[in-house]
Amino acid sequence: MLFTFALPPSSHFEKGRSVHFARLFLLCMWLGHCCLSARHLDQMMIYVVGYNFFTLASAYLLFMTVIKRYGHVIRRRSFHLILAHMAVNQFATLFFYLVYDIVAAREMILLVSCSIPLIMTTLRIRHYIGNDSSGDRVIFVGMLCAQGILFLGSPLYLFNGAGSELRQTFIQFGLILVMMILFMLGFVVSVLHSLVRRLRSQVYIDPLTGCKNRHYFYDMAPKFGAHAARAGHDLSVVVCDIDHFKAINDKHGHVVGDKALKQFAKIVGAGLRKEDSLIRLGGEEFLILSPNCSLNQAYAMAERLRELVCEQPMRFKEASFTLTASFGVGAIAPKSDIFKGISEADGALYEAKSQGRNQVIAVGI
Repeated sequence: MLFTFALPPSSHFEKGRSVHFARLFLLCMWLGHCCLSARHLDQMMIYVVGYNFFTLASAYLLFMTVIKRYGHVIRRRSFHLILAHMAVNQFATLFFYLVYDIVAAREMILLVSCSIPLIMTTLRIRHYIGNDSSGDRVIFVGMLCAQGILFLGSPLYLFNGAGSELRQTFIQFGLILVMMILFMLGFVVSVLHSLVRRLRSQVYIDPLTGCKNRHYFYDMAPKFGAHAARAGHDLSVVVCDIDHFKAINDKHGHVVGDKALKQFAKIVGAGLRKEDSLIRLGGEEFLILSPNCSLNQAYAMAERLRELVCEQPMRFKEASFTLTASFGVGAIAPKSDIFKGISEADGALYEAKSQGRNQVIAVGI
């Protein structure tokens, strides 16, 4: 349990709460085992009431941990149903202790009750499990093992091989230990996997505009070129630059300049396809990687983006003005150097600026 305090916090509120439920799950598992051991001290009421309560509570806490791990909210109606189920379980347990002292009936009630949250947990993980999430797969396997023990091993345990109370305690202690190890291993791997994925996305994201950044460009540009060459698809690049951006900074200040960059990136990004990538190379210069797009199609796209930028004036509290942008368009030939093609598109951008700005120049058109 102490190890969970070393886990990195999540930026998502609901996902961050999953760690708290995981700690409560571990605590209830151990409290349930302590209540189980109380029967060896002739504390039968503690054993009967506490063992059933904490075991079922731990099963539901496991369910809530998984729900929070995926960032979901537990609805009030669901919470009330959980409380009602736990109350019915306690009533039935006390009935078969105070009225009819039948151990097998109490154990069967507990097993059936625990199977409900375990099945719900397994179905939830199966629905949201990702192909690249090792932690989720470990938890999923643990849930399958727990259900296998419940539905296959429990009848044999209850009616054929229960043995002495001491033997039962040791067997259940072993099962609890294995379940906790499987769960915590899967939970920790899942949390760390999410952290790595989040850090990886942050490495590739420009914090100001939300576009991809230079790290993404240098890592992914060769892959774009290689994929286009293998598939025999066209690959076009568009280099764009906000006109007179230095003058905007000098006149209105860097705060307004940053807002203009964000607005420009928002306008251009909204005009792209899902498969296109908008990359901020630095300053006011951006690059668009457009797979499966011919040179003529890329030229038409750049012209449309240029018009969109002109049509939407920048209105901020500090200032109001209209942006224009220049575009250079190039096509990457199969098996050619993508960086050479980008350099040619950059040359077309320079030509567009030298010819008066606010226009699109394409290499070879």
